Amino acid sequence: MNYFDNLRTLYNNPIEIKGFKQLNKKGLFPEEEILIKKHLKPGKKVLVIGCGAGRECFVLAEMGFEVVGVDISKEMVAAAKKLSEKKKLNIKFFESNILDFDYKKESFDYVLMLEQMYNLIPFKKNRLLLLKKVRFLLKKNGLFIFSAYSKLYFHLIFPYLFVKFPQNLIRNLFSSKDKLMHLQQSKYSFSNPKPLSRIKLLKRFFGKVYYALKLFLREPIFLFKNIYRLIQKIIFKKRAVLEPGDLIGNPSLFCKNESLKVVFKYFSPKQITEKIVESDFKLVRYYSRDELLENKRFMGKIFTDINYYVAEKF
Repeated sequence: MNYFDNLRTLYNNPIEIKGFKQLNKKGLFPEEEILIKKHLKPGKKVLVIGCGAGRECFVLAEMGFEVVGVDISKEMVAAAKKLSEKKKLNIKFFESNILDFDYKKESFDYVLMLEQMYNLIPFKKNRLLLLKKVRFLLKKNGLFIFSAYSKLYFHLIFPYLFVKFPQNLIRNLFSSKDKLMHLQQSKYSFSNPKPLSRIKLLKRFFGKVYYALKLFLREPIFLFKNIYRLIQKIIFKKRAVLEPGDLIGNPSLFCKNESLKVVFKYFSPKQITEKIVESDFKLVRYYSRDELLENKRFMGKIFTDINYYVAEKF
């Protein structure tokens, strides 16, 4: 089974493309905008890996960066090109697996890989090849900025439900009107703040609980499937495909077709830091999403769902 082909098939799906086009309207997420303004200087050349329908690329081009986007999906790239022409932005888009991406050495000042694409790169050898490819493409002192789902968070769903969620709920229910407006502006609508009622905030939080429970119930299924594959390997001498911690399923937010399965994996900050150093990068810093949004919560760095990593080529 070629999991890169599965990834390509998933993101060529019309439902997935429609979902990513809708995401374009949101622009950069608040934490992404903070991170980019903190570490990137306009006028430099940026490569966006896993550019999808162009969400990050369009905003970066409008901010004054020279942008190149690459994606494994032919249909996503076609959609991004069409939207770029409509917006009259000078962005180059390429259809390619990043591991096979043919581009001149030391061409970019920055490489971005957001939307937790790192979790979708199957197998350790490919993740190391990814980091080596990025190092090849970056200029000296160039930055690689990427995000990844936290292993600590997704293996600790109950601490989220009983610690982090009640904190958020209480804070939003009992905050003053001015404080509530400030929280909404800083967390939900960084570029175009729109006030949200407490009812809408409650709906949003219960939506998060539903998603957390869904993930929690889904994890044992993946675990049993992996145990079954291990038994097959031992009893029937089948060749092992997965590595420890690998999960097989459909992680898409838009297309729920369970036949479109890819490999994905959660990582602790320590695991990613080790890979960064192993690939001759220097870790400048890693941030939790809460840290970037300045949400001061009890054990927020541990219970965060997403971490952002800034690595420098030396």
